[in-house]
Amino acid sequence: MDGVTRVWIAESDQAQGRHLADMLRLSGQFDVAGVSASGKETLEAVETLQVDVLLLALALRDMDGLAVLERIGKLSLLSYPRVAVISVMASSHGEQARSLGADAVFPKPLDEARLIAWLSESLKDSPNVAQSGMEQRRMVARKALEYLDMSPELIGYQYLVEAIAIASMDHMVTRRMMNELYPKLAHMYGTSVSCVERSIRHAIEDTWTSGRLSAAVSMFGYSVDPKRGKPTNGECIARLGEYVRFLLSGEDARVVTIN
Repeated sequence: MDGVTRVWIAESDQAQGRHLADMLRLSGQFDVAGVSASGKETLEAVETLQVDVLLLALALRDMDGLAVLERIGKLSLLSYPRVAVISVMASSHGEQARSLGADAVFPKPLDEARLIAWLSESLKDSPNVAQSGMEQRRMVARKALEYLDMSPELIGYQYLVEAIAIASMDHMVTRRMMNELYPKLAHMYGTSVSCVERSIRHAIEDTWTSGRLSAAVSMFGYSVDPKRGKPTNGECIARLGEYVRFLLSGEDARVVTIN
């Protein structure tokens, strides 16, 4: 389906869900991957199908659309969907929906022409939910580095915040440090790959020398080679990325160790 926007519809009203699906299919521009009536099924679809757009009602079975939006922001996805909330409660809940990552809010009764126009333009920018999710991951990464007593004044600190946030979404990125992660950070901050690598290494060494050893032990356990006494860049980013991922999922991250 190259070039065709894949859409998932979350709507508890089955007749409305079928109507939306038929309308989009008849337009010939969209591939409707499915329709769900529950929040749980919606989350499973977003996580497994990598749809481009989610049309989300606020009234769903088992959880409301706002809870679905919040949980999507905590998922570790390769790509996030654009989200349009469609609800009779758009006027009262629209601002909250946008704060959780919704890209658009449409009231019911739905202006179908307006929705089609939005869908046609929907993939030009990064989705709000992805941006919201990354900012949340950066915030938790900063808290993890604060727990280790890492100084925000260190040049490598900000590189680590971004690297940890990225690793919390894609745990395989630490296997592609030189080819992907360092070049991405270097491009973001207008510097060189070698500068990124050295700055992160210096920040880690400085923290393990002057930071809270008990905090480092509680977070890293025995996952660090005792001969080195401190983690490599990759070990540090991978462990803290995992820490962020588990904290956002609501689990106790400190019991998790890296093999």
